Amino acid sequence: MEPDGFFQQILHWFFLQDRESLYWALGCLAAAYLLRQPLARLSLMVLARIVRSLGATLTDELRAALMPATSLMYVSAGWLIALSLLVLPQSLSGVLENIVLSVMVAAIFSALYELIVPLADALHDERVEGARNLGGDWFLKAAQVVVVVLAVASVLEVWGIKIGSAMTGLGVFGAAMALAAQDFVRNMIAGMSNMSEGRFKPGDYIQLASGEEGTVERIELRSTLLRKPDQGTAFIPNSDLANGRIVNLTTRNHRRINCNLPLRNDTTRPQIAAIRDGIAAFLDQSEDFIDSPDFPTRVRATTVTDEGIILLISVFTRTRDYTEFLPAQEALMLEVVDLVEASGAHFSRPLMQLVPDGPTGSAVSAPAGTT
Repeated sequence: MEPDGFFQQILHWFFLQDRESLYWALGCLAAAYLLRQPLARLSLMVLARIVRSLGATLTDELRAALMPATSLMYVSAGWLIALSLLVLPQSLSGVLENIVLSVMVAAIFSALYELIVPLADALHDERVEGARNLGGDWFLKAAQVVVVVLAVASVLEVWGIKIGSAMTGLGVFGAAMALAAQDFVRNMIAGMSNMSEGRFKPGDYIQLASGEEGTVERIELRSTLLRKPDQGTAFIPNSDLANGRIVNLTTRNHRRINCNLPLRNDTTRPQIAAIRDGIAAFLDQSEDFIDSPDFPTRVRATTVTDEGIILLISVFTRTRDYTEFLPAQEALMLEVVDLVEASGAHFSRPLMQLVPDGPTGSAVSAPAGTT
């Protein structure tokens, strides 16, 4: 079409328009452009109150990021009203409405995309039971992907592109992929279960049923990364953590010293009593240890074996910090050595072997060859 012919059609359409409807349409467009920012600020103020009620904060940076999308929604609304007031050719009217609706849908989903992070932060509130650990990076990425997919699907629906058959095909393809990646899906679901139950979180020191232990560094889609006491790393499948026994040592209030003191078989009753009472007196006088019904202290002869007489020492320190725990443990071990020597008794042969448990904080003393 020649430019002159196109402009002639525009002028012809303009002169055929009802003047009152045209003025109203132009007024709606002008109002939408002039009021877009005040209305956007008002909307964001209301949104900030809603987000605050969930325990999160709508920061100034996030408000600035949401302003363009919110303003665009009001401008799109103005265009829709203006188009409804004008008499346009059917084909042109449909195309313009679809363009405006597509822009509006994109603006709405853009705002939702920006809101994912603060809404996830709200789940960290302890008042939201069972959801405080759902703010992992991979969870946020998954939520963002879902928003983008929904946005594309909505825009296609606006243009009349039916996605039902495509979704059916994707469903069949997804089922095939799920069968081929059962382990991945199982570990992903197990990871979500671990975090929603609050069994552990990054930074916690955990001990597995297998005896493996370490600090949780990252919780990924398929596995959890543990930093072991020797600074090595271990990747544990999430399904193993979901189905296995886990001890979260970070949640304890006190560290325990639990040791078996092996004395020779010829140790006399008075010698055992002297050692036992001396240890009990030391623990009672020291400020490093606690004795209460919830955290009892036990110093008792428990077992007689071919290798000697076993004296159990079980006591809780007042601290849960490992660096503070070590001096208390050392002071107790040195006191035990002094008491055994002062009583005239001897450790059994083979000599006592210290088996420290590292940051788990329950040192074990046992004859060599035992666990």
